[in-house]
This record gives sequence, structure tokens and C-alpha cells, in this order.
Amino acid sequence: MRYQQKRSRAPFGIAAAVFVLLLGLGTWNVIRPLPAVAVTQNSLQGTTATPPNLTWPGTGEAAVEVQNITSLQTHGEQKPLPTASIAKVITALTVLQEKPMEAGELGPTLTLTQQDLDLYNKYVAVDGSVVRVAPGEQLTEYQALQALMLPSANNIADSLAIWAFGSLDAYHTAAVTYVKQIGMADTTIGPDASGLSPETKSTPADLVRLGEQAMSHPILSEIVGQKSVTLPIQGLVTNVNFALGKSGIVGIKTGNIDEVGGNLLFAAKAEIASGKTATIIGVVMGQPDLTAAVNASPPLIDSVRNNLYIATPIKKGETVATYTTAWGATATAAAKKDVSFIAWKGEAVAPKVSMQKTSVSYDEGASVGTISATAGSSSGTSDIVMTRTLANPSFWWRLTRH
Repeated sequence: MRYQQKRSRAPFGIAAAVFVLLLGLGTWNVIRPLPAVAVTQNSLQGTTATPPNLTWPGTGEAAVEVQNITSLQTHGEQKPLPTASIAKVITALTVLQEKPMEAGELGPTLTLTQQDLDLYNKYVAVDGSVVRVAPGEQLTEYQALQALMLPSANNIADSLAIWAFGSLDAYHTAAVTYVKQIGMADTTIGPDASGLSPETKSTPADLVRLGEQAMSHPILSEIVGQKSVTLPIQGLVTNVNFALGKSGIVGIKTGNIDEVGGNLLFAAKAEIASGKTATIIGVVMGQPDLTAAVNASPPLIDSVRNNLYIATPIKKGETVATYTTAWGATATAAAKKDVSFIAWKGEAVAPKVSMQKTSVSYDEGASVGTISATAGSSSGTSDIVMTRTLANPSFWWRLTRH
């Protein structure tokens, strides 16, 4: 009798064991990690570069660049030429490095002496550009920079350099260091701070770098765009840069010297679309005279502007990736905003997607990556966001999955 009872309980024990096993497997299925979500990125098309067609001057040398957008474009032999008064931009920046000023400041006061009057008389004797000075006259550093840049006063160039550094020799050492510091490898500094000496030489490529530094400085960029100013002794002076206002020119400096003729280092603001502007920095050197240099610049600027456009390689809402799950749910991710920026026709536009691989939320609106596009030095970017929530698996799917 006892033997028969033991046999009758065996099927129940097996069934219980099977139930426990299935329960354990089901529980494991429910709680074990979900399989990875598959991501398929859409193929994004860029654009190819189109060689720019620029209106270079018929003679001499030139270079041009659009700040933060293009690489340097050059024309001509690119050999060092006398800078003439463009050297005063080097003087101004070297002095400002030694005697820094913040936007809105006038800086310390220079009290002029007999030495400064002697410099004035020296430049008058060689028919150099000057502003009148007198011993005891006081100029703020800001006023001295105005006298340097607007009427292009040679005497003030030397006076400023001696005030800041103690002597022209000490200024020379500082200026040589400064131009090397900003990458003007083909520039040499002559014995004066005015540029009257033909020994101060540079290339168009180097002077574009100088122009970028000038327009990046809040004090100097303000001064070079001023049309006139009143000085204590001289009175009203006007800016000798008569290119101001032409084709958006807002600075920087003219230069004229017998050895090579006319030079113009310019900065121009170009509106490419509503609210989107670019700064064009360029230089023309070795023109027949200063008028020729000024006249050659607007056509070059206009041709640069014509090669700039608004690139929008990715539109807001454009699908960038599709998410697919093992349980059959799908959702897409799209650009949160337009990827839009000023681009140069001479540079290809290349989109690039970067998807997050960890800590990703698949809820609607969640950021799952970034998309960017570049064209030379210019670029734009946008978050990639889920267009709808990626559905979770059902309990039944979790329970029965293989």
C-alpha cells in the first residue's frame, strides 16, 4: 500500500518542478535586459565645391579672407613689399599689447615734450603726414591712437612707440616679437614706427592676419571706422582712408609709398541674408597709387560677397535616423532645427551625424544625438530629437520572447 502512494505522488512532483522551472524562466524573461535598439542612419547628401571667381586687381598683389568662413585666397607673387602706413596698424597693436585698454576707456595720458616736437619737425622736413603738437600738450592713449590711424600721423607713430617702450629700438624689438606671435612670418620691421621707411615689408597673406587682429580689438576696430575727430592742438582731422563706406568697408588703413605705390588693408561687412553678416578682410598692394588701391578694393569685395551664400544642408524636422526594436516598435529621430550657416562656394558642405550610444531616452522630444555640417571654417549644428516615443514591449512579449 505505501509503495503505491509514493508512485501516485511522482507526477505531481514533476509537474511542480516543471511549473517552478517555467515560472523561473518566465520571470527571467520579464526582468532580463531588453535587446539593443537598432539604429539606421539616413544617408545625408552634402554639396561639392565650386571654384570661386574673384575680381582681383590687374596689377600688384592681393589676398582676402572671410573671417571664420573661408581659407585665405591670394593673388600675385606674394613677395614682401613695403607696407607704407599700414605699418601703423602694427604700431597700434604692439602699443595696445604693452598698454592695454578696455572698450570704453581712454587710457593713460601722454604729456608731449620737446622730443615730440622734434619728431614733428623731422617728418615735416621730409613731407611726411603729421599732426601739429606742442610741448606740454596732453593726449589720452585713445586720442593718440586716433591721431595715428585717422590722419596717419608719422610723428605720433614714433611718439606713441617711444612713450610705450622708452625708445624706438625697444619698440622695434617688441614689434618684431608681436608680428611673429600672430604668425606674420614674412614681415620685417623697419627703424621707425610710422612705415615711412621702405624697410618695413610684408606680404598680403601676413597683412590679412594683421587685419584680423585689428578688427578683433575693440579699441582699434572702433577707431579705424571713424571719419573724423578733433585733437587738442591740430583741431579737426579726417580719416585719410577714403575707402570707408564703399562696398561695406569699415576700416582699416591706407598706405602710399614711392617704392611700390598704393596699398589698402580693408575690412568690409557683408550682409548675406537678413541677420546674417560676414566680415571680409583683405589687402591690395603695389597699385599704381593710393586711388588705384582704393578703386581696386570694392570689386574684389563684391566678388567675395557673391561667392557667399546661406547653406542649409539639413532642414528642421528632416529624418536623420530610424529606431527599430526586436518587439516590432519603430520611431524616427529628426533635426530639431535647421542646420544653417554662411558658406563659401569654394568649400564643399559635408554633413556629419553623431548618435549617442549610452544613457539615451527614447521619449518624444528626447535628444539622441547631434547633426552638424561644415564648409571650410564655417559650420552649423542641431540636436537630433525623437519625433515620437519608442513604444515599450508588452508584458506578453517579455514573457514569451526567445
